[in-house]
Order: sequence, then structure tokens, then C-alpha cells
Amino acid sequence: MPRQQATWDEVLAKILLNTVMDLGTDCAIYQGRTAGGYGQISFEGRQHPVHRLLYQRFINPSAEIIRHTCDVKRCWNLAHLIDGSQFDNIQDMVRQDRQAKGSQHGMSKLSEDIVREIRTSELSDSVLAAKYNVSSAFIYYVRNGTIWKHVKD
Repeated sequence: MPRQQATWDEVLAKILLNTVMDLGTDCAIYQGRTAGGYGQISFEGRQHPVHRLLYQRFINPSAEIIRHTCDVKRCWNLAHLIDGSQFDNIQDMVRQDRQAKGSQHGMSKLSEDIVREIRTSELSDSVLAAKYNVSSAFIYYVRNGTIWKHVKD
């Protein structure tokens, strides 16, 4: 016999039972299952991010991008959530300094230590480019601080 799906009231009760309030930040932190750092709950036969489910139910049913003003992925406090565009979301990421930088970026060919070596090296850009399998222009940008800005000498 198929498992009976939870009603909205049951799902809401489960969210509330699995939430801890952070009195310092006023975040409503979901303590249940997570995926990608976001609280997840099953409703109507599939998994939903808790913050998205509540925001779409109570604030804006058509919101596609829901942003956390508190920058806490498991928070579902509706006062901490706003809708916006993908551009807004990316700007939030940059403003909050959450984007992958340097060796943390999945496509990085260099490390922070190598960047420091490049900046202090007396070798030519073309020699360094061949050594590290990057372009001469890339070496130039590393040396003048256009890229890898977060690395201090």
C-alpha cells in the first residue's frame, strides 16, 4: 500500500518541531534534513527547500529566486527572505564574499603560493606561462594584481 502523503499542516508542524531560534540573529534554523546546506522537507511527493516552501506559501507563490538577507542557508525566517533575480543573487554572493577564489575555484590551475612565486619571479611572462601551463597574458594579470587580488605578497 502506498505511503500516505503528509498534509500541509503536518509538514508545517514538522518544520516547527525541527527548528531552533537563534536569539542573537533571529534566524529560524531548520535542524532536519539538508541538501547543499539548505533545510529540506518532503511535501507532495518531492523534496523542497524549507525556506522556499514557506516563502512561496506565505509571501510570493511565483518567486523563483529567494535570497537570504541573513546569509544562513538553513534559516527560514520570512523576515530574512526576499525574492529577486539571479543577478541579485550573484551580487549578494560577491558582496558577502562567498564566491570561490583562487585555488578554491574548481578550474584553478594555480595555488596561492604559486601566485606569490610568479609575482616575485624574475623569469619572463612567457617562461612562467609555459612552466604553469597558462597564457602569458594570464601571468601578466597575476603580476599586476588584476587577478588573484585576494593573494597578498
